[in-house]
Amino acid sequence: NDHRLFCLQNLKGLVVVVVFVASSFFGLQQEGPMFTARTRRSSLRASSSEEMRSELRKLKSSELKAELISRNIGTTTFLEKEELVEALAEAKVAEGKFCRSGVVRPGVVGELTGAQLRVELEDPSTPVLVDVYATWCGPCQLMAPELVKAARTLGTTARVVKVDADLEPDLASQLQVGGLPTVLLFHANRELHRIEGALMADGLVKFVKHFSPAYEQQ
Repeated sequence: NDHRLFCLQNLKGLVVVVVFVASSFFGLQQEGPMFTARTRRSSLRASSSEEMRSELRKLKSSELKAELISRNIGTTTFLEKEELVEALAEAKVAEGKFCRSGVVRPGVVGELTGAQLRVELEDPSTPVLVDVYATWCGPCQLMAPELVKAARTLGTTARVVKVDADLEPDLASQLQVGGLPTVLLFHANRELHRIEGALMADGLVKFVKHFSPAYEQQ
Protein backbone atom coordinates (compact mmCIF):
# COMPACT_ATOMS: atom_id res chain seq x y z
CA ASN A 1 0.00 0.00 0.00
CA ASP A 2 2.80 2.35 0.91
CA HIS A 3 4.51 1.56 -2.41
CA ARG A 4 1.25 2.17 -4.33
CA LEU A 5 0.70 5.51 -2.49
CA PHE A 6 4.26 6.57 -3.28
CA CYS A 7 3.74 5.82 -7.00
CA LEU A 8 0.46 7.75 -7.07
CA GLN A 9 2.10 10.79 -5.47
CA ASN A 10 4.95 10.68 -7.98
CA LEU A 11 2.46 10.28 -10.84
CA LYS A 12 0.50 13.34 -9.65
CA GLY A 13 3.73 15.32 -9.45
CA LEU A 14 4.67 14.25 -12.97
CA VAL A 15 1.24 15.27 -14.31
CA VAL A 16 1.57 18.71 -12.70
CA VAL A 17 4.99 19.19 -14.30
CA VAL A 18 3.76 18.09 -17.73
CA VAL A 19 0.72 20.36 -17.53
CA PHE A 20 2.89 23.32 -16.45
CA VAL A 21 5.41 22.79 -19.26
CA ALA A 22 2.67 22.33 -21.85
CA SER A 23 0.77 25.45 -20.75
CA SER A 24 3.98 27.47 -20.76
CA PHE A 25 4.88 26.23 -24.23
CA PHE A 26 1.45 26.93 -25.74
CA GLY A 27 1.25 30.25 -23.92
CA LEU A 28 4.53 31.30 -25.52
CA GLN A 29 3.30 30.00 -28.84
CA GLN A 30 0.17 32.16 -28.58
CA GLU A 31 2.02 35.21 -27.29
CA GLY A 32 4.88 34.80 -29.72
CA PRO A 33 3.35 36.54 -32.76
CA MET A 34 1.91 39.33 -30.61
CA PHE A 35 5.23 39.81 -28.85
CA THR A 36 7.02 39.85 -32.20
CA ALA A 37 4.55 42.39 -33.62
CA ARG A 38 4.96 44.68 -30.61
CA THR A 39 8.73 44.41 -30.83
CA ARG A 40 8.63 45.16 -34.56
CA ARG A 41 6.42 48.23 -34.05
CA SER A 42 8.69 49.50 -31.29
CA SER A 43 11.73 48.94 -33.48
CA LEU A 44 10.11 50.78 -36.40
CA ARG A 45 9.26 53.76 -34.20
CA ALA A 46 12.80 53.91 -32.85
CA SER A 47 14.21 53.63 -36.38
CA SER A 48 11.90 56.36 -37.67
CA SER A 49 12.80 58.63 -34.76
CA GLU A 50 16.51 58.17 -35.36
CA GLU A 51 16.09 58.81 -39.09
CA MET A 52 14.30 62.07 -38.27
CA ARG A 53 17.12 63.13 -35.97
CA SER A 54 19.68 62.27 -38.63
CA GLU A 55 17.85 64.52 -41.10
CA LEU A 56 17.63 67.33 -38.56
CA ARG A 57 21.37 67.12 -37.91
CA LYS A 58 21.92 68.09 -41.55
CA LEU A 59 20.38 71.50 -40.85
CA LYS A 60 22.42 74.47 -39.67
CA SER A 61 21.99 75.67 -36.10
CA SER A 62 20.35 78.85 -37.42
CA GLU A 63 17.84 76.76 -39.39
CA LEU A 64 17.05 74.62 -36.34
CA LYS A 65 16.51 77.77 -34.26
CA ALA A 66 14.22 79.23 -36.92
CA GLU A 67 12.12 76.04 -36.91
CA LEU A 68 11.85 76.12 -33.12
CA ILE A 69 10.99 79.82 -33.02
CA SER A 70 8.25 79.27 -35.61
CA ARG A 71 6.76 76.83 -33.09
CA ASN A 72 6.98 79.40 -30.26
CA ILE A 73 9.80 77.42 -28.63
CA GLY A 74 12.59 79.49 -27.10
CA THR A 75 16.18 78.69 -28.08
CA THR A 76 18.28 80.75 -25.66
CA THR A 77 18.77 77.86 -23.24
CA PHE A 78 20.21 75.53 -25.89
CA LEU A 79 24.01 75.72 -26.01
CA GLU A 80 24.81 72.80 -28.30
CA LYS A 81 23.45 71.95 -31.75
CA GLU A 82 22.40 68.50 -30.54
CA GLU A 83 20.13 70.16 -27.98
CA LEU A 84 18.41 72.03 -30.80
CA VAL A 85 18.06 68.78 -32.74
CA GLU A 86 16.52 67.00 -29.76
CA ALA A 87 14.11 69.86 -29.01
CA LEU A 88 12.92 70.03 -32.61
CA ALA A 89 12.58 66.24 -32.82
CA GLU A 90 10.41 66.20 -29.69
CA ALA A 91 8.30 69.02 -31.12
CA LYS A 92 7.75 67.12 -34.35
CA VAL A 93 6.72 63.98 -32.48
CA ALA A 94 4.24 66.01 -30.42
CA GLU A 95 2.88 67.60 -33.61
CA GLY A 96 2.30 64.16 -35.12
CA LYS A 97 0.10 63.29 -32.16
CA PHE A 98 -1.60 66.70 -32.07
CA CYS A 99 -3.20 66.65 -35.53
CA ARG A 100 -3.97 64.26 -38.37
CA SER A 101 -3.15 66.51 -41.30
CA GLY A 102 0.39 67.21 -40.10
CA VAL A 103 -0.14 70.93 -40.70
CA VAL A 104 -1.45 72.21 -37.35
CA ARG A 105 1.01 72.83 -34.52
CA PRO A 106 0.28 73.45 -30.82
CA GLY A 107 0.18 77.18 -30.13
CA VAL A 108 0.37 78.14 -33.81
CA VAL A 109 -2.37 79.11 -36.28
CA GLY A 110 -2.54 76.61 -39.15
CA GLU A 111 -3.49 77.75 -42.65
CA LEU A 112 -5.54 74.89 -44.09
CA THR A 113 -7.14 73.84 -47.33
CA GLY A 114 -10.66 72.48 -47.35
CA ALA A 115 -9.41 68.90 -47.55
CA GLN A 116 -7.03 69.39 -44.62
CA LEU A 117 -9.78 70.95 -42.52
CA ARG A 118 -12.07 67.97 -43.13
CA VAL A 119 -9.30 65.67 -41.88
CA GLU A 120 -8.90 67.74 -38.73
CA LEU A 121 -12.63 67.90 -38.05
CA GLU A 122 -12.82 64.10 -38.04
CA ASP A 123 -10.25 63.96 -35.25
CA PRO A 124 -12.09 64.21 -31.88
CA SER A 125 -8.96 64.64 -29.75
CA THR A 126 -9.31 68.42 -29.25
CA PRO A 127 -11.71 71.18 -30.36
CA VAL A 128 -11.00 72.97 -33.65
CA LEU A 129 -11.31 76.77 -33.79
CA VAL A 130 -11.76 77.84 -37.42
CA ASP A 131 -11.37 81.38 -38.74
CA VAL A 132 -12.94 81.78 -42.20
CA TYR A 133 -11.45 84.97 -43.62
CA ALA A 134 -10.44 86.84 -46.78
CA THR A 135 -7.30 88.86 -47.52
CA TRP A 136 -9.35 91.92 -48.61
CA CYS A 137 -11.43 91.90 -45.41
CA GLY A 138 -10.39 94.68 -43.01
CA PRO A 139 -11.82 93.12 -39.80
CA CYS A 140 -10.20 89.81 -40.79
CA GLN A 141 -6.78 91.45 -40.93
CA LEU A 142 -7.41 93.16 -37.58
CA MET A 143 -8.25 89.82 -35.98
CA ALA A 144 -5.27 87.94 -37.48
CA PRO A 145 -2.74 88.88 -34.74
CA GLU A 146 -5.39 88.26 -32.08
CA LEU A 147 -5.90 84.75 -33.44
CA VAL A 148 -2.14 84.17 -33.11
CA LYS A 149 -2.25 85.27 -29.45
CA ALA A 150 -5.24 83.02 -28.78
CA ALA A 151 -3.46 80.03 -30.33
CA ARG A 152 -0.49 80.58 -28.02
CA THR A 153 -2.77 80.73 -24.99
CA LEU A 154 -4.75 77.63 -25.95
CA GLY A 155 -1.62 75.62 -26.70
CA THR A 156 -2.34 71.90 -26.90
CA THR A 157 -5.95 72.24 -25.71
CA ALA A 158 -7.33 73.30 -29.11
CA ARG A 159 -6.32 73.36 -32.78
CA VAL A 160 -6.53 76.90 -34.15
CA VAL A 161 -6.78 77.16 -37.92
CA LYS A 162 -7.82 79.57 -40.65
CA VAL A 163 -9.27 79.06 -44.13
CA ASP A 164 -9.29 81.58 -46.98
CA ALA A 165 -12.88 81.85 -48.21
CA ASP A 166 -11.73 83.01 -51.66
CA LEU A 167 -9.46 79.99 -52.10
CA GLU A 168 -12.04 77.57 -50.67
CA PRO A 169 -15.43 78.90 -51.87
CA ASP A 170 -17.07 75.46 -51.81
CA LEU A 171 -16.10 74.97 -48.18
CA ALA A 172 -17.30 78.47 -47.25
CA SER A 173 -20.62 77.70 -48.92
CA GLN A 174 -20.86 74.32 -47.21
CA LEU A 175 -20.24 75.98 -43.84
CA GLN A 176 -22.88 78.58 -44.74
CA VAL A 177 -20.54 81.46 -44.07
CA GLY A 178 -22.37 84.75 -44.61
CA GLY A 179 -20.08 87.45 -43.21
CA LEU A 180 -16.34 87.70 -42.70
CA PRO A 181 -14.65 86.88 -40.53
CA THR A 182 -16.71 83.96 -39.24
CA VAL A 183 -15.28 82.05 -36.30
CA LEU A 184 -16.55 78.49 -35.85
CA LEU A 185 -15.86 75.98 -33.11
CA PHE A 186 -16.00 72.25 -33.88
CA HIS A 187 -15.54 69.11 -31.85
CA ALA A 188 -15.81 65.53 -33.11
CA ASN A 189 -16.94 66.78 -36.54
CA ARG A 190 -19.85 68.73 -35.01
CA GLU A 191 -20.25 72.49 -35.01
CA LEU A 192 -20.66 73.76 -31.45
CA HIS A 193 -21.07 77.48 -32.08
CA ARG A 194 -20.14 80.35 -34.40
CA ILE A 195 -19.65 84.10 -34.26
CA GLU A 196 -19.55 86.58 -37.14
CA GLY A 197 -17.17 89.49 -36.71
CA ALA A 198 -13.70 90.07 -35.31
CA LEU A 199 -12.81 89.08 -31.75
CA MET A 200 -9.88 89.98 -29.55
CA ALA A 201 -7.58 87.24 -28.23
CA ASP A 202 -9.33 87.06 -24.85
CA GLY A 203 -12.69 86.77 -26.57
CA LEU A 204 -11.47 83.93 -28.77
CA VAL A 205 -10.09 82.00 -25.79
CA LYS A 206 -13.31 82.52 -23.81
CA PHE A 207 -15.30 81.42 -26.85
CA VAL A 208 -13.44 78.09 -26.96
CA LYS A 209 -13.58 77.51 -23.21
CA HIS A 210 -17.27 78.36 -22.94
CA PHE A 211 -18.53 76.10 -25.70
CA SER A 212 -16.02 73.25 -25.61
CA PRO A 213 -17.11 70.06 -23.78
CA ALA A 214 -13.48 69.49 -22.76
CA TYR A 215 -13.53 72.68 -20.68
CA GLU A 216 -17.04 72.04 -19.34
CA GLN A 217 -15.72 68.89 -17.65
CA GLN A 218 -13.00 70.83 -15.82
